[in-house]
Amino acid sequence: DAATDHASLVVEAAEALRDALQCAALADRAGFAERAAGRAVRWEHAADDLVNQVRLTAQRMSGAGRSVEMLVEADDAIDELEEALSLLTVIGEADDRTPLDALRDLAGITVRSAREHMCAMESARMLSLETADADLQDLLEAVDGVFAAEHDADAARRDTRRTIFSTVGEFRVLQVAGEIADALERATDALTRSGMILRDSVLARVSGR
Repeated sequence: DAATDHASLVVEAAEALRDALQCAALADRAGFAERAAGRAVRWEHAADDLVNQVRLTAQRMSGAGRSVEMLVEADDAIDELEEALSLLTVIGEADDRTPLDALRDLAGITVRSAREHMCAMESARMLSLETADADLQDLLEAVDGVFAAEHDADAARRDTRRTIFSTVGEFRVLQVAGEIADALERATDALTRSGMILRDSVLARVSGR
């Protein structure tokens, strides 16, 4: 339950960043980014609380260490997303939007990764002896979706960096856009590592039932 709640916070943060990047036409785009960044701070703190909750629970349960590792990896993802939203506020009302526009595809892929990650956690939560086959299939498909998104994010980051480096514009905007791209890639990497731990743990448990 805690892992699923944590995954939903990752989705919220990813969607907030995507929406902030898409609001270039808004007159109050800087205010939108500021508000999104403020929410991300609260989500990140709530995510940390969930990680600590799982750590305490794991101390009383044999073999629960992998669950903690899984959640710590996912927590790295929301840390990266919170940092990316914070970086976005540095740009404010900058007129040069080309580097930021280049981030949209990468941000969309990150949202996809976060949603697949949440689906995997939900499938694992629902897994039981009675529904093992169906829920296990849903879990494996969701984890595959996380892996695919990570692969797409690597390619999108390269394309984004090429666009940023080929753009003649304000150095501050170019630098921040590059750092946001790096943060998004690290977020998808973290979700992939979390998904791998979940998959391996569940398969080991199912095979030994």
